[in-house]
Amino acid sequence: MIEVDINTSAATVSPQELIERARNLVPQLRMRAFDADRARRVPDETMRELLDAQLFQILVPRRFGGFEHRFSNLMDVGLELARGCGSTAWLYCLLANHHWILAHYPLETQEEVYGGKRHAFFPQTVSGKGGTAKEVEGGYIIDGEWSFATGVDFSDWVSGTVSLLKKDPHPLNDRLNFIVRTSETRVTDTWFTSGMRATGSRDFALREVFVPSRRVVPQADMLSGKTPGRRALPEYVMLGAPYFSVLLSAVLGPLLGLTLRTIEDFVAYTKSRVGIGGINHANRSSTQIKLGYAQARYDAMYRVAHAIFEEIEEALVAGAKIGAEQKIRNRRDAAYVGDECAKIVDYLIASAGSRGQTESSAFQLIQRDVHTIRTHIVFDLEDATEAYGRQMLGLPIDVLRF
Repeated sequence: MIEVDINTSAATVSPQELIERARNLVPQLRMRAFDADRARRVPDETMRELLDAQLFQILVPRRFGGFEHRFSNLMDVGLELARGCGSTAWLYCLLANHHWILAHYPLETQEEVYGGKRHAFFPQTVSGKGGTAKEVEGGYIIDGEWSFATGVDFSDWVSGTVSLLKKDPHPLNDRLNFIVRTSETRVTDTWFTSGMRATGSRDFALREVFVPSRRVVPQADMLSGKTPGRRALPEYVMLGAPYFSVLLSAVLGPLLGLTLRTIEDFVAYTKSRVGIGGINHANRSSTQIKLGYAQARYDAMYRVAHAIFEEIEEALVAGAKIGAEQKIRNRRDAAYVGDECAKIVDYLIASAGSRGQTESSAFQLIQRDVHTIRTHIVFDLEDATEAYGRQMLGLPIDVLRF
């Protein structure tokens, strides 16, 4: 696991400064992106730079040396990092986002997981075969298998969800979130994909592992916000945000950043591109239209994405309730942004010619990464819009998704 000496001062660094620090890392991230893709792992030096820049403290409670910033800020930091490396941005956003999840656990659990540091790395996954929990004195015996543990290479802990072993368990009330030490798991290298290869989102398994009650929080409490951490940290206003809506800030940043980089790289590529017969592609009206259209679509999607979190943040500051319609709309809008970003990327790269598909071209790496991100469940546009349509018609909706 990465151990880095960082400034232990708890002084707050502004969101704007964190975004600027992320922007300053882009050149070296670009230089390492292909090596990271081949190694299927974010380099150690990249993790050190992210830690040195204090980017992971963005959602950490102030009590543990963090900044308690907002989800829109996390999205913007991830967006900047993705302009350098999509896998790095994804790994960063998820690990940074999970500090907010940790803040819902009892204080003694937070102290245990932080271990005196100002960051606590752990993948949180609900995917895979899943597992079961048998209640025993002082905790639970957990057994199961989980997939997509992004960041497990750098994590001292892992987290997942299980169903309580009982007759006719309730799909929500008997669903539990847990945290265990990575050393108690068996990690399997299963992450062989076309894109986002360096995230190292591997599988892990637990076999009859005891987990104390302090490291278990019911999923129903996470969704309602009635958690031990929220009661213990009333000053952390953002803890009142909807559980699944918060995840959206982690997945949208990398996707938007990769889309923006496609536009930026296409501009640079086109300025020096000479076609058959010496034609200057920058002087072609069709190229100019494509760029203008792509930028307009991106700008619109960025505004839609930002509005998701601005509405949440404004409601929390005002002490207003965030209702079911808004939660379902958040998922709908995020899926729509994901669909449009993938189309923007394909739209421009299709006009880059065969040179855009060479192994040395960043275009093909970006395209692979974007289409891998689009497979995430939150970007299932049909699923998200169906749910919103059901809400419009007054029909029941699966609350486990929103």
